[in-house]
Amino acid sequence: MWFKRHKGLITGVSLFFFANSVLVFAWLTGKIMNPDNLPATIRIEDGVNVSYIFDKRVAERFPMTLMILSGVYLVIVIIGLLLISVPEKDPVKATPEYQADKKRSLIEKALSNDQKAVDSLIKREEFIPFYKTIVFWLLFIMGFGGSLVPYFSVNSYKTYGLIIINDDNFMSLVGSIGGLTNGIGRLFWGFVSDKLTFRQSFGWIALIQLVFIASFSLIETKPLYAIWYGMMQFAAGGFFTVFGPEVSSTFGTKRGPKVFSFISGGAWQLSTLMNVAIGKWLVQLWGYQIIFFGLAGGTFIVLAVDVMLYKRKIKKKDRQSVLSILEQKKEEEIKASLL
Repeated sequence: MWFKRHKGLITGVSLFFFANSVLVFAWLTGKIMNPDNLPATIRIEDGVNVSYIFDKRVAERFPMTLMILSGVYLVIVIIGLLLISVPEKDPVKATPEYQADKKRSLIEKALSNDQKAVDSLIKREEFIPFYKTIVFWLLFIMGFGGSLVPYFSVNSYKTYGLIIINDDNFMSLVGSIGGLTNGIGRLFWGFVSDKLTFRQSFGWIALIQLVFIASFSLIETKPLYAIWYGMMQFAAGGFFTVFGPEVSSTFGTKRGPKVFSFISGGAWQLSTLMNVAIGKWLVQLWGYQIIFFGLAGGTFIVLAVDVMLYKRKIKKKDRQSVLSILEQKKEEEIKASLL
């Protein structure tokens, strides 16, 4: 609504600050819960993996940590609510009469075989529901498969890291580095998405995720661990940035938010549930290395869908369907006028 020509960049800027909250809160959480940097010393074996957890001196500080963070979040939300505003609309363009005339003009152009007019009407719900378009389902599949690595890496970097590098302060630092690179990624990919196509931007993001998750099990030193996790978060920042502008461009500003809610609330939430299953059961059955390779395989499939199948191009059949509906409506209006 505010920056129509720079949707990708502005999305990236807003998400940059969202992602970089980790710089503060990962450090703050670590200082409140584990101020003395006590190591995880309680060893747990499940037959496949060995992990370590903290003793009760750290665990007992968890409720207090949640209360402090909740208070901080409440203050931030209140400030945000006080600052929200809606851009002023042209009073003439906002009237129902103007909107009706605009739609009528668009329909007349479409009936004259103006392709741009037909394509604009396709973005309207009354002609073709979004869930009947191939583009929506391709975006849904890419949203599900592409978000597996970002969610898994955020949820597991510390659990996995403490197995090979048992240093809680360092893992908090890694979380902050990941937040920083995630934020930089949102800015960078937001800018890139305004210059390149979604297909190109998403392809590079998926390729980075594929390379770094596939080789993650080979990393054993602190500097490389921080770099690998940082790069995965750099790509993750881009992943969550490029979808919004693409959905808006494909389905229009009115229908776009509804479509985006189905992708974020459907595909991304399915990915979250999948990550719960991976973290709770599959890691114990197969171990981290196989999980990393499995996630790399899923990312490869998503990359193939992007390169080989995804096209925003509107099908000829959809245009013909819209024209048929318009001609039928016109005939009905003519008959009604003669009665």
